[in-house]
Amino acid sequence: MFTSIHLLPQNSPDNWKYRTRWESDEGRQLHDKIMSMIREGAGEHFLERDFEAKRLGFLKSETDLRGFQISNENINFPRGENFQAIIFSFAEFEYSKFINAFFYCKMSFTRFYDCIFENCTFSFNHCYAATFEKVTFINCDFVEEDTFTNCSFSETIFKNTFIPNNIFYDCLFDSRTEFSGFLPKPSHYNIDLQLRDIDKSELYKQISDGYASGGADAIAREYRFLQLQCYTRYNTQKFRDKVAGFVFELISGYGLRPSRVIATMMLYFLLALSVFTSQMGIRDALLLTSGALFTFGAKADTVNTMNILFQVLYIFSSFVGISLTALFVTVLVNVFIGHK
Repeated sequence: MFTSIHLLPQNSPDNWKYRTRWESDEGRQLHDKIMSMIREGAGEHFLERDFEAKRLGFLKSETDLRGFQISNENINFPRGENFQAIIFSFAEFEYSKFINAFFYCKMSFTRFYDCIFENCTFSFNHCYAATFEKVTFINCDFVEEDTFTNCSFSETIFKNTFIPNNIFYDCLFDSRTEFSGFLPKPSHYNIDLQLRDIDKSELYKQISDGYASGGADAIAREYRFLQLQCYTRYNTQKFRDKVAGFVFELISGYGLRPSRVIATMMLYFLLALSVFTSQMGIRDALLLTSGALFTFGAKADTVNTMNILFQVLYIFSSFVGISLTALFVTVLVNVFIGHK
């Protein structure tokens, strides 16, 4: 379950000092120096030489870019590990576009605002309590052990992304956050991975929970349906359970589609009506079938003149009517009250 970021114990004034350290004269000069290196493509261990030569001031290690700010940049990176093991915790990324970048970073309490990540690769990249607002990921690959834990997403778009398994844990998505197309294979990263249908169930579940945390219940239900649909098709092993799953999906959409219950009731009504019409006129059969399904007993006395098979059908129709009505009410409660 998502926890408001301001309530997390690590969100303390002592940790936010990492942002203020860049506001001093030394910090601004160091920021400009590092920003120039990033514009040139950064690279694997790109701060190591300067750190060992003690030319990086207050930085505690060659990976320490906590509190760093990147703003109003448009950088097309060369292929390679541009940010290897960099710590971008408490950093800010805003009004910027990153193309072909490779992120292997730690990003705790990091803020992303109005940014675009295009053709980027994320590998062993971990975000914790980060906020994403008006951020777009286009043709990005999340290839190995990436995580977004307790992160908040607002107006964020994942378009044509490769996500081989679930990467979201206890996150929040608002109703304007979109997932548009999951790629089956990485689009620009040479690794033997693929998004398998069997892996989608947990991914859909976490996305559903994220939308529910953001109050987007309608979208949460759609991804909950996809999760259960995927589980039935690819994760259920026993034939009996698989058949039961398909039946439950067909009749009620896993308790998420009231319209399917209505359709099932209408279909059974027409089937029973056609049978009873063979024994009486259409008008009487219509009343008898309605009385059986909705248990108000219209024309019930005419059943006495029929043979045992039609009497059993009448009793069975009453049972079906009661069951489907109860199911319909249950699904309505689940849909409209379930996430409240």
